[in-house]
Amino acid sequence: MKLQQTWLWVQVCLFILFLPVQALCQVRADDITADFESGNITDVTDQGPNDIYMRIRLDDNHGDTYGWFYFKVKEHALNQTVTFHLTNPDGWVNSDHKPVYSHERMVWNRVSDAILSGGSLIFRHTFTQDSVYVAFCFPYTTTDLVHFLDSVEDSPYLSREIVGQSAHGRDIELVTVTDFDVPILGKKTAWIISRQHPMETGATFLIENLISSLIDTTETSRTLRSRMVWKINPIVNVDGVYEGYSRHNVNGVNLNRNWDYNGNYQNEEPSVAAVHRAIDEWIDQGHSTDFFLDMHCAPDYADFGFKLALGYVPFPYWSNQKSFVSILESYDPYQNASLWRDIDESYGSGLAKMAMYNQHGLDALSTENPWLKRESGAYVTVASYRSQGLPTAQAIYKYLFCVEFTDTVGSLVETYPWEDPVYITVEDPDENHSMYYLDQVEVTLTTSASSDTELVLLTEMEENAGIFRNLSGLRLSRGSPCNNNGVIETSPGAVLYALYQDDDYPKDESTDTALVGQLTLVEATESAVIPGSIELFESYPNPFNSSASVSYQLGSGGHVSLKVYNLLGQQVAGLVEGDRPKGQHTVTWNAESLPGGVCFCRLQFGNESRVLKIVLLR
Repeated sequence: MKLQQTWLWVQVCLFILFLPVQALCQVRADDITADFESGNITDVTDQGPNDIYMRIRLDDNHGDTYGWFYFKVKEHALNQTVTFHLTNPDGWVNSDHKPVYSHERMVWNRVSDAILSGGSLIFRHTFTQDSVYVAFCFPYTTTDLVHFLDSVEDSPYLSREIVGQSAHGRDIELVTVTDFDVPILGKKTAWIISRQHPMETGATFLIENLISSLIDTTETSRTLRSRMVWKINPIVNVDGVYEGYSRHNVNGVNLNRNWDYNGNYQNEEPSVAAVHRAIDEWIDQGHSTDFFLDMHCAPDYADFGFKLALGYVPFPYWSNQKSFVSILESYDPYQNASLWRDIDESYGSGLAKMAMYNQHGLDALSTENPWLKRESGAYVTVASYRSQGLPTAQAIYKYLFCVEFTDTVGSLVETYPWEDPVYITVEDPDENHSMYYLDQVEVTLTTSASSDTELVLLTEMEENAGIFRNLSGLRLSRGSPCNNNGVIETSPGAVLYALYQDDDYPKDESTDTALVGQLTLVEATESAVIPGSIELFESYPNPFNSSASVSYQLGSGGHVSLKVYNLLGQQVAGLVEGDRPKGQHTVTWNAESLPGGVCFCRLQFGNESRVLKIVLLR
């Protein structure tokens, strides 16, 4: 009997010894805290182990419920399946809303289960470490921003300044990115702000990548910063972000309803006034400011934005906004131009973009990235937010610099060899006036070496494209200046200038420059044909309806290939294939069976080739 009692006592001791692992180490209300930067949760209770009830701390006393929560399970979460009951979720939340969690706040994942029931968001997860952070969506704090900017501030292309302090005395950062060695005269400026609403964290991840891309060493980055000044306020509502607010600042004010339209800062909150004043001072100093973008996030399952409505703004301005949205959609695979919305004063007053339009006439829009799911139904990730940074910068650049010197297929050219023809490309979607025929626009071309001025007619590359290019390249010549003769009278080493005046909005001008290369043997002999060289002449007529004559010249006899390709690079016709003697030849192309559009005629002779652009009208 005594042995049995001893054995029973050992079993009891072993049970007690292992009880904390199996039962006592469970999450209770006392294990929950939001006492850290950006934290927000209150009224935490439990109805048993691993069954936690809580509420969001509201931004104000008006009864508004906004969605941000961010808390930490301090301990006892290891191997525990914990159920959380958020009893006052935002009205936008549904059963798809799976909060995110992280053990070290570096990598964030979504909880396994969530459901909206009885007005509460109920979610649960089995955790693999003792402590864990849980949030409405991926947190991005003011400290995160400081750490990021500290990591890139040694870049010669980036500068930082403090433009003011918030209501609680926190610094408001302004980041400037440009090539400071390139004179500012002639550069255009884009001003970007985000996080007027603290819970809309995705926009700051996007901006982080945008900044990183602008200071990168790629050719794209070099172009973006050499021709533009980028002014960026990554976090406007620094108090709200730091103190865990959802939509307001610490005074209960929605900052995106706080902008004065006349540049009077007295009624603005300190954060808004600081950013607003910085913009005004930059403009008052005579700097170009050409684009304003206010970045937000929304509960919608789509990437979209808000543009100013027709009637609130004139048609030319409204049409230009549509152009930007179309360009943004072409660069950012998540954007859907058809989902963008027009707003006017009925939407509200005091919006940043309305202030920039009313006060300065700026192109001003706002974007909305989803904080839960994309249009495809996929959950957003930090990586997907960041992937939108560079495309956003590229779209802004393309919108502001829609005219470029190119080759015959639209590739950017910075220096033209003397023998190469000059092409100009304009991308302006709102100039696509009809989807049933090819529209045209005009560009003014001048040169630093003479008084020559050429008005160059650009034709839409295909129906409904909004991309325009001259059908025949302009030849470089050292002759006397003669305006509008299709020849650029210039000299080696000169600068070419292209000016495109958008007829939609008088303030919109886009320019580009290119250099003229040095003379080669071909130019030195003027039009003489060098043995072994080839020439492809302009087709007649061009554009044409059914047939056209294409002429070419050979400096010596040999095997020749003359083929026609569409814009997709697919061969649509073979005009010549075989040996031909030295001299000039003409072939007729019958294209009655082909649809209308732009085609390229390619002449191949040995290692030499020439390309001619031809437009088939239907």
